[in-house]
Amino acid sequence: MNLEDWDVKRRIVGVFAILSWIAAVVFYVTAPESEVFLGGAVRIGAVMSAIWLALPNKDRAAAWANMSGKWWVTLGISTLAMVIRPKLAPGILIVLAIISFLWKSKTPKPVARVNRSQAEATDEKSKSTKSSR
Repeated sequence: MNLEDWDVKRRIVGVFAILSWIAAVVFYVTAPESEVFLGGAVRIGAVMSAIWLALPNKDRAAAWANMSGKWWVTLGISTLAMVIRPKLAPGILIVLAIISFLWKSKTPKPVARVNRSQAEATDEKSKSTKSSR
């Protein structure tokens, strides 16, 4: 799937997220006693917003594109543990938060690249200041 397809899908998800949030506000203002519809609209809006943030755009890859196999295994094991023992979920989430804070990424950080014309201009400036001394 090429980037244009993802861009269209990202826009559609964003529109649904905004419409869900608008529906939640409308339900809250007009009929606050209809908690079922209000809660549903808020949940759908939150999930659609999260999906919208995770989808790729022109400037960055998808959120899941840079996840290593270790993270997928950790996510699977923790999800399984939370399904088997739901009372342990807060503890598991705290441990995962600590691990993710301490676990350093081994992927190198992107280095800012200088255009060739900028590098040549800087070179010429440094040569001219050396020759004028």
